[in-house]
Amino acid sequence: MVERHTMITRIFADNYRCFERATLEPGALTLLLGPNGAGKSAVFEVLFKLRQLVVDGSPVASLFPDSTRTRWLGKSTQTFELGLRGPDGAAYTYRLAIRHERGQDSFIEREEILHENRVRYSFSGEEVKVWPWTGGVAFTFPAGSKVSPLSNLPSKYRSEGLSRVIDRLAHIWVFRPVPQTLDTVAREGKGGFLERDLSNFASWLLAMHDVRATFSRDLKRSLRIVLEGFRDYEFEQQGRGSHLLQFSFASPRRRGRVVFAFNELSEGQRALVVLYALLHAVSGEASTLCIDEPENFLSPREIQPWLNRLMDETEAGGQALLISHNPGLIDFLAPTQGLLLEREGGGPARVRPVPADGGGLPVSELLARGWVDG
Repeated sequence: MVERHTMITRIFADNYRCFERATLEPGALTLLLGPNGAGKSAVFEVLFKLRQLVVDGSPVASLFPDSTRTRWLGKSTQTFELGLRGPDGAAYTYRLAIRHERGQDSFIEREEILHENRVRYSFSGEEVKVWPWTGGVAFTFPAGSKVSPLSNLPSKYRSEGLSRVIDRLAHIWVFRPVPQTLDTVAREGKGGFLERDLSNFASWLLAMHDVRATFSRDLKRSLRIVLEGFRDYEFEQQGRGSHLLQFSFASPRRRGRVVFAFNELSEGQRALVVLYALLHAVSGEASTLCIDEPENFLSPREIQPWLNRLMDETEAGGQALLISHNPGLIDFLAPTQGLLLEREGGGPARVRPVPADGGGLPVSELLARGWVDG
């Protein structure tokens, strides 16, 4: 039986970059496709910034400066919504309105969490209201508008429902793997949060080794299948608080092993290590894993087994959003799990399902010929 987790079912953005009242409705596994500049990466940006705002308490002005407003609208307020479905099937909504005033930093104009269309948390002006989940009079207390009050909401006000939404935002992972930027030396205390470009990957891998006992074992088991000759990875002490990430492979000419530093592996090998590590990190969790062009540096025979594993994870209750321009990946996922983002003449982005009838041609070919129209 599939274990149900809280899942993002709707993403809405208005007055953010190329989005003018744009709505996406992702499923358990969704492929975002379309030309460059159509807003695919902006979708990931929105998810990442909402996570930073609510979970990490990052200042709203640094996440949503005035430059992120849609240039042609002239509106002073940006609006965002996330729709979520709980494990019991209940509907949750997170709403955010950000105000931009000339000569001032942006600030939160309104923030809400709804359960089945009933407001359970509300912030506007300088006041927070939290309603007991079972009903009753709201708790009211003052708060500022420069950061989200949810980021430091006292535990006594965190009902199960509010915690479910905040925790779901905390499990949004957004990445664009760039093998050339990955660190080789792991530094203690630097791996608590994995950066979007995965530059601190070695430090994160070391931290995961300490946090979850089975993570390293399961990852090594997968890498022995997909990396020819792979035997083990380990961290060699380099100095106080620093460790060199090394990979050992079977020697081709004699018994024993050959050891390479992480940056001595090929770009494709490093990409595989990253992708399988991310899969094992989110396995069994209520996470939304967003990866921009996961197929980079990989051949079709390397990316396909990973995609199969990713599909297994989403069928078991996880969620993933991918961006890709790769024809093979597009033709594999787009017909049933694709969302097409388009812009005409530099105007607002629009989102729609991939056309079902391609006249016998694969989706990638339709896109390449420019035959996909509205």
